[in-house]
Parts: sequence; C-alpha cells; structure tokens
Amino acid sequence: MEHRCDRRVERQVSVVIQMGRSKPIRGVTQNISCGGMYLKTEAGRSLKKNVLVKVTLAAGEPVVALLGLVLRCEQDAAALMFVEQASPQRQAMMALMARGSDAKRPRAWRLTRAAGA
Repeated sequence: MEHRCDRRVERQVSVVIQMGRSKPIRGVTQNISCGGMYLKTEAGRSLKKNVLVKVTLAAGEPVVALLGLVLRCEQDAAALMFVEQASPQRQAMMALMARGSDAKRPRAWRLTRAAGA
C-alpha cells in the first residue's frame, strides 16, 4: 500500500519517460504531487516495476526533469514516485502544484501513521 504525505492535484501535464536506451514513452498525468504521479499512457506495460526512469514534465517554463521509480504498471497507466529532487526541481514542482486545482489531500490516518513511523 502506498502512503502519501504530499497533496495530490488533478492536473493533466504532458510527460516523457525515458527508461535506459529504449524509445521514450509519452503520456499525460492524471494526478500529481511533489512526491509522485499517476499517468495515462498507451505504453504502460513497457515500463518495468521498481526501475528508475527519467521523467520530463512539459508544464510551461521551466520544463521539469526528475528521476522516478516505477511503482505500478498497468495496460494504459503507471504510477511513479519521484526520487532525488534537488531544490530547483522541488520548487518547480511546487509551482506546478500551485497552478493546479481540485487538490486531493491525504487521508488523516495516513498523515498520522507517517508521522508516527
């Protein structure tokens, strides 16, 4: 089960995922947070679970590039967790989140459990 500490925002952003030397995988986010994203892509099964990928978000200026860990792969979707964010990347993600609307907040028990862990 995934435990989220970051606020989720319903936001559609174009994404390009690069996994090693394979062909880039294009998709569109369904929701995103500073810690990860869920995206729709026709090539969801091309991704491999527990593999690091390069994620590029085209959400205006600046373009945000991050490392992501693939958590789930489905036929037409994938869930990724961002790793090793530098300060400029985190700030760009926060700006992207601020432009989003219809935020999903983590459940209270998740926050309590994460704080007590």
